[in-house]
Amino acid sequence: MTLTRASGDTLAKRQGVDDVAENIRWSLCQVASRAVAGRESLGSLRLVPMMDMINHDQAASKFEELTGEERIEDGSFIDSTENDAGTFIVRSRRHGDRKPLRR
Repeated sequence: MTLTRASGDTLAKRQGVDDVAENIRWSLCQVASRAVAGRESLGSLRLVPMMDMINHDQAASKFEELTGEERIEDGSFIDSTENDAGTFIVRSRRHGDRKPLRR
C-alpha cells in the first residue's frame, strides 16, 4: 500500500493542489532542502526552525553541532556534557569577529 492510499484522506492539503501525491512530494522536498545535516548517530537530517536561514549570509558565522566533549580549557567556548550532544549552537559572529546583538 502506498503512502498516498494509506494516509491520503488525513494529509493536509495545500491550497489549490488536490493531488495528494503532489503534496507528499512537495513536503519531502521542503524537508530535504531545508534540513540541517548532523551527526548520523544523532539523526543525520534535522529540520530546525530558522537554522536553514543562517547560511544565507556568507559573512555570518556557521552553526556548530556539539559532541558533548567540548571544554573551555581546551579552547571551546562552552563546557558541554553528554546530554548536550547533537545540540546546534549559533554564535553571533561576522567575518570571524564577535558581533553584539541589537536590543
